[in-house]
Amino acid sequence: MLERFKVPANEQVHVAEESLRHTVTTIFERVGLSRTDAMESADVLVTADLRGVESHGVSNMLRGYVKSFGEAF
Repeated sequence: MLERFKVPANEQVHVAEESLRHTVTTIFERVGLSRTDAMESADVLVTADLRGVESHGVSNMLRGYVKSFGEAF
């Protein structure tokens, strides 16, 4: 990642993986996904973050997916 896109250490927020997975799964369920689909979708976003692919992780993609799922249901 380009240096200009990196979040400075003093501004980073770290969340426990289990807590993040639970929260994202719950959000997806609330917009109409089944439990299984919500868990799989959460896994994709959280795994992207854990691998350092922040462009496709929770902070950058969750809002867009929630909006899209909300419009579809």
